[in-house]
Amino acid sequence: MALAVIDASVAVKWFLEEPDSEDALRLQSDFFEGLLSVRVPSVFPYEVMNALHSSRRFSRRELLESARDIDRSGFQTVPLFADYLARTVDLATASAITVYDASYLALAALEECPLYTADEGLLALDGSRTAVRPIRGYFSHD
Repeated sequence: MALAVIDASVAVKWFLEEPDSEDALRLQSDFFEGLLSVRVPSVFPYEVMNALHSSRRFSRRELLESARDIDRSGFQTVPLFADYLARTVDLATASAITVYDASYLALAALEECPLYTADEGLLALDGSRTAVRPIRGYFSHD
């Protein structure tokens, strides 16, 4: 089974119709069909919910249901500690990026798997020795 890290920009596309939402939904489908294992940093649900809240398109009830969907998703959530913490801090300081963004890059590097994102800033950073891939054009792992 293939392994990937996804960032919040991918998950937001499951809830909001945006460019590349179909590609993000294809990745989600691969996960639910058991073709892809997904790992995310522990900050992931907070970032997704913050983006949905900031969109101002969700009622309180809809935000809660979205949060429950993320919680029930079954993604392996990885807490920030030990080598992962050190790698995250190193990437954040060396690349002048947020610790949030660095946590996705560091996790993908430690897991030796791609990071899927719609974040142009992360895509532009690909000097991080992590396989940063755009969600645009995502292909199924079947």
